[in-house]
Amino acid sequence: MKYYLARVLIILFVVVTAIAAIILMKNRQPAAEQQEVMVPDSTFDGQIKKLPEVTISPQASLLELELTLPTGQKFNIKAPFALKTYSDDTNVIEFGQSPYTEPMQYINLPIIAHNGVSVVRIDLNFSYCGTEDESLCYFEDVRLIIPVVVSQDGDTSFAVVFTAGS
Repeated sequence: MKYYLARVLIILFVVVTAIAAIILMKNRQPAAEQQEVMVPDSTFDGQIKKLPEVTISPQASLLELELTLPTGQKFNIKAPFALKTYSDDTNVIEFGQSPYTEPMQYINLPIIAHNGVSVVRIDLNFSYCGTEDESLCYFEDVRLIIPVVVSQDGDTSFAVVFTAGS
């Protein structure tokens, strides 16, 4: 009797697990339909830099990002590099595709700007090393937060400067 009861419980467990797996598979979106979820600030482990508010014109078409390194340093192009851009309101600031696969001093990111207010976020991960001693490298994991106002009297240039190691 004990063996019979144990066998029934095992079969019941297997059936319930299979049903749960089927339900989960049905509710899963195909990869093409999945959208990237913006990461809340509380889960970001890197350094967060809040920059002053910027007022730009709807005619602004690029976010000009300048990455400056300390004297005697160079980008480590062999290390992983990541650049992600977000806008809290894509009706105000919309980012185009970024073609950058390695870090460089000047990065031009295409944007489309419309009148309104948004907060732009740029997540950067890159590494840099000494020009003389390449064995000493540093890693930057930073999120730049920039409040943006888009209005007719704004600047046609949208420039952001980040200094590594600051």
